[in-house]
Amino acid sequence: MEYDRKLAADRASASAASAKAAAGAKFGVTPVYGRDAKDNRVLIQTSDTGEINQAELPEGVTLEDDRYKSSQRALGTAEGKKAAYQTEAGMKVVAAEEEFARVSLLIDSAIEKTGDGNTGFFGQFKPSPDLDAMLETIEAGTAFNTLVDLKSQGGTLGALSEMELLLLKVKIANVRRSQSQEQLDANLEILKLSMANSLDRLKQSYESDYANGAYEQLSPAPTASGGSPPVGPSGQPVPDGFE
Repeated sequence: MEYDRKLAADRASASAASAKAAAGAKFGVTPVYGRDAKDNRVLIQTSDTGEINQAELPEGVTLEDDRYKSSQRALGTAEGKKAAYQTEAGMKVVAAEEEFARVSLLIDSAIEKTGDGNTGFFGQFKPSPDLDAMLETIEAGTAFNTLVDLKSQGGTLGALSEMELLLLKVKIANVRRSQSQEQLDANLEILKLSMANSLDRLKQSYESDYANGAYEQLSPAPTASGGSPPVGPSGQPVPDGFE
């Protein structure tokens, strides 16, 4: 992945680290990961004198961060699934899932209302305000619009294809009281299934990217006092530009 390739050491920092090591500082071998001033993920080392420097890597070598292995394992648990969606992108996926659940319940309710002789060529003229309101809400395409908004943001949220969205839009438009009860019920069920499949693909794409470290969980809000400066494993303040 691109963010893993960014682990290649900054040569200037590596030279400084080597110079300090040669001067007598002993650096640990336990990997510590951070972010540099350009938000690139890097490997840093702490010394027995409390110094923190970026590690030097051979040309072409990249390292795998165990945090992302942990993310992959955690996705197999209920708590891990819940935690995985505590990111900005994840919360948007959750909002889409909630909207789809609302529309799915509406589809079920609409199907229950189609058995009163209120469908078909003649039945469409029979007053049926409840069914009309449900179909109008479904045709408004709020769930569809949610997917379009997510796709416009790109990345994982743009995982659905233009063709898939187009077909879903056609299915939304294909629910009319002028259809027979059997046809209308079938079209509503097809729409419900299509929405569920689209949502599943969106979630699978997001979870795959999350497991590979594409997203980080939202940071807690800072305290009123501004909080304490970050420290490394040795208890020393982390240098500017690192997290």
